[in-house]
Amino acid sequence: MRLRPRDRRHRPRDRLHRARLPAGVTRRYGSGTSTRCNSKCEWDRSRCSYCQNDKLEGDEIADGLFVDFEQTIQPAPEVCDNQEADKDALVVHCQKACGSNYRVECKFQCAADCQAFQAAALPIDELECCTAQGELCPYDQQGKLQEGRQPCCFQFANPDEEKFCEPLQFGEQLFFVCR
Repeated sequence: MRLRPRDRRHRPRDRLHRARLPAGVTRRYGSGTSTRCNSKCEWDRSRCSYCQNDKLEGDEIADGLFVDFEQTIQPAPEVCDNQEADKDALVVHCQKACGSNYRVECKFQCAADCQAFQAAALPIDELECCTAQGELCPYDQQGKLQEGRQPCCFQFANPDEEKFCEPLQFGEQLFFVCR
């Protein structure tokens, strides 16, 4: 069967996010190109990727996900995808970027291949490094930020609030943690 260039259903480099997906797959492609037909006269998807589809394909999802119709190519688990990120990987990235040993969060940019965060993608003053919710309060009893600590993330989202920490009872002890 000869493909006609005018036939919209058989265009090379078709829009992959609209392309027909392998059986059972409901996620759209995010990147890649399809330029040749396979033996079943379907566009080859071996160079397609779910990266850049705004959904995080982590270990638990990538395990049963395939790129191609033959179900032989599985995508590598993603660390991030645009503004979605693996929480544990993001903490490690932010600790390094913010220079902290505490569990911190920060703004980030994902690498184009979704396999890493872009190192030094943002200047340090734009990272908005902050102590994650549920972590020990970084303020002293007078409400001053302790040396070497980052403010609670709650503070960035709620600058008009006065209390950024809340009490947490653990057995007989009372701790204050970021809201």
